[in-house]
Amino acid sequence: MKSLVSLLIFVLLLGAVGVSARAGTVTYQVIVDTSSANGDRGYIDLLLNEGPNPPVLDVTGTIFGFTSDAVLDPSSTQPIDSSGALPGAVTVGNTFTSDYFEGLTFGSSIMFDITLDGPGVSLDGGLTGANSGSTFWLTFYENDGVTPLFASGSSAEIDIDATGTVSASALAENTTLQEVVPEPSTLWLSGFAGLLAFAFRRMRRTAWRFR
Repeated sequence: MKSLVSLLIFVLLLGAVGVSARAGTVTYQVIVDTSSANGDRGYIDLLLNEGPNPPVLDVTGTIFGFTSDAVLDPSSTQPIDSSGALPGAVTVGNTFTSDYFEGLTFGSSIMFDITLDGPGVSLDGGLTGANSGSTFWLTFYENDGVTPLFASGSSAEIDIDATGTVSASALAENTTLQEVVPEPSTLWLSGFAGLLAFAFRRMRRTAWRFR
């Protein structure tokens, strides 16, 4: 019984640490109306770069939930320091060259979520020691792969400054960008449930071993 209580206390502490660790995570939903280019060939560019004065604390961007009536062209994909492929999850890091570039035939809209996390993200802006932050850009290009599709250049920009503070801007009129705020109880329950299941599996294995 004593070991059970100790194990449960350990699980609770791990759960608290897990919730704290997620405090440096932020997610945005991006929606772009591409109907003005419907049927045209072009490119999507997902870029996460460190600032000009490294060293910079690590930041990882994960693009997921990609939903669109656009037709992607996997043969044209040019990933640099990134992993995954649309419409699945794509991960980019804040290296100087990290980029995901892919051709597509535009439809009427593109929507996805992007989560930014890592040591370089802080919701309370309390980081020190980094010379500069990082920036994520979403840009669409015309068929030449060089000319931005929209007059604004990039459609969306998410900045992380040297303190870890995150700010986001929709640069094009056809783009909406909003933070997705998860329920704290949801984060706690999902993390705790997984840890609790692990604890009971371990207890069962221990009990079986001493039969």
